[in-house]
Amino acid sequence: MMRRFKPRRRFLLACMLALVALTPARAQDEWSRRPIKITATPLQGFEIANSDRVRFDQLDYLGGLILRADAPRFGGLSGLAIDGAGTLLAVTDHGWWLRAKLVTQNDRPVALADAEMAPIIGPNGNPIGRTKRFDSESLALNNGIAWVGLERVHEVLRFDLGRDGLAARGQTIPVPREAKNLPSNQSFEAVCYAAAGPARGTLIAIAERARKGDNQPTRGFILEGTNKGAFDVKRRGDFDVTDCAFTPDGDLILLERRFGWLSGLAMRLRRIDPRAIRPDGMLDGESLLEAGVGTVIDNMEGLAITKNEKGETLLTLISDDNFSMLQRTVLLRFRLRRD
Repeated sequence: MMRRFKPRRRFLLACMLALVALTPARAQDEWSRRPIKITATPLQGFEIANSDRVRFDQLDYLGGLILRADAPRFGGLSGLAIDGAGTLLAVTDHGWWLRAKLVTQNDRPVALADAEMAPIIGPNGNPIGRTKRFDSESLALNNGIAWVGLERVHEVLRFDLGRDGLAARGQTIPVPREAKNLPSNQSFEAVCYAAAGPARGTLIAIAERARKGDNQPTRGFILEGTNKGAFDVKRRGDFDVTDCAFTPDGDLILLERRFGWLSGLAMRLRRIDPRAIRPDGMLDGESLLEAGVGTVIDNMEGLAITKNEKGETLLTLISDDNFSMLQRTVLLRFRLRRD
């Protein structure tokens, strides 16, 4: 009887060995870099009832897109950057990079071309989506170096994309001990780097909330620069910081969000004097735009600032759809008026 079943045993053993050999390959493929096709539907206007309106507070609306993709990893975009060549880089809540060419006509966004996604690789060489670092919420980019803020673990990772591309392995940069006491789901919602102006060479991270109570200041941290330390950001109207970026001239722009079950979603852009970014400082500034019901916004969480050939400052925003069928990925672009 034993001799009779030897061939079957050998066959079953071979099948088991093949299965073991193939399983890592499938797992690796699931987390591999891959191209995706993004469908971009133009938005007719920023104000729903008056699609021809262009001027909104201190900004001019240039155009917008609703983005969709038949890719399970697409969505949850929470951090945004655009380089000088027009390449868009974003991070998702689940630990993935999105990179694409932002196609424009007269600065108006038209499409996203040559899009690809890849897992964000952590310090241990594993995709952060498999680890406790999975909640990537913010992104800054300068000269091929990217910084990604991780909300639940209160960390910021540094990536040399210029050298290693999207396969770059993140390295943890030091953060103040105080940052480790931030709320688990409300910490490094914004990370930005100043390439010019009074704060040149400064990397900051700002928490969504750091203290209990409506309109209590939140906390920010100078992680790189001449004067490291912590500062406060004044909260107004129950808005929470969702991103930040520096203008080419060095001003700090905060993107903020408010949600109420009765009032709905709202967003605000606030300009901050960069000289206020110092240890024990209090950041506050003028509103450039506040929008809510009646406009095409969604859960706006990403902000990138660039300059066009005329030297004008362009603000590009993107929304986090929370991977929900009830929300949209919306990309909006504005021009900062000089008057």
